[in-house]
Amino acid sequence: MSSIKACRLAIVLLMCYVTWIHCINITTSDVTLNKKLTKQIANINKSINTALKPAFLTQLVQAAASQDQTIRDTMASVYDVPITGLLCLVTNYKSIWSKIQSTAFTLENVVSAATSKCFLFTSAINKIKTATAALTDKFSTSTPGLITPLPASFQKLVNGIVSFARNWAGATAPSDALTAQYTALVAEYKEIPPADKKKVGNMINWLKPFVAPKGGQSKNLQKTLDLLTPAVQSLSMPNSDQLQKLLNTLAKKLTSSCPGVATWLINKINKLPVSAATKADSTVTKIASNVAKYGGDYGPKFINTAEIQKYIAAAIAKKYNIILK
Repeated sequence: MSSIKACRLAIVLLMCYVTWIHCINITTSDVTLNKKLTKQIANINKSINTALKPAFLTQLVQAAASQDQTIRDTMASVYDVPITGLLCLVTNYKSIWSKIQSTAFTLENVVSAATSKCFLFTSAINKIKTATAALTDKFSTSTPGLITPLPASFQKLVNGIVSFARNWAGATAPSDALTAQYTALVAEYKEIPPADKKKVGNMINWLKPFVAPKGGQSKNLQKTLDLLTPAVQSLSMPNSDQLQKLLNTLAKKLTSSCPGVATWLINKINKLPVSAATKADSTVTKIASNVAKYGGDYGPKFINTAEIQKYIAAAIAKKYNIILK
């Protein structure tokens, strides 16, 4: 049984990887280490190793499931996909991806492409779609406990983002309604009171450069949001060159702050409550146990490889470029 669970984890990671490499490409350049950068790399590695310990991984799964029943059900639906179904998706990923590229990029079309090649697992795949739909329906009008400390304007924005994601996921082709919803969402973000943006920047310090009124990246973020409008209109990436430049600027600012971001996330997740119902939930317990065991066993070995360490150094030193495909 343990070998099957390990294989399941490997296949899920492989699915993520093959999807990633077909969407973007990342090139890195040589990094010259100095005292400051060496310390930053040591700090991020320390945080990653903390995050890969069984205690933290168990807390992460249980705390996420405790946020809402729809989150728990979505996690369970992914966990319940048979290993043979995951193998089918990996084996046929090239033809599935080809079919996805011939249509508008939406969750509905992704599911359709996947089930066309792995029709024996249509039920399991549709359970994920159903659970995801229930989750987005719920958080289009309400927010999980993790979000409630934010100002009301940002909570409303999160609801709008989830609602847009739900409508995008269910679309099969571009529409004026979807474009109008995205445009209204961008306008809503721009109209959030400066005091609220400042408050969020103070609450989530690594977001400050992006959301604070005088943040160094706030204008670049708004330009990026505006440039995404044609992408929503066509459900493709017609202006990838312009987006690529801004995306690199935003990403490099964020990744250069990785040590602080990692510490912040670990502290926040460790403080999230785990409900009694979640602790008594046998399915969540199994998911948490498997994630903790195999994440703890294989995660550090993967992170400590020379290749991954090269990417970590490049991320913190801003020595990389993202190329949209």
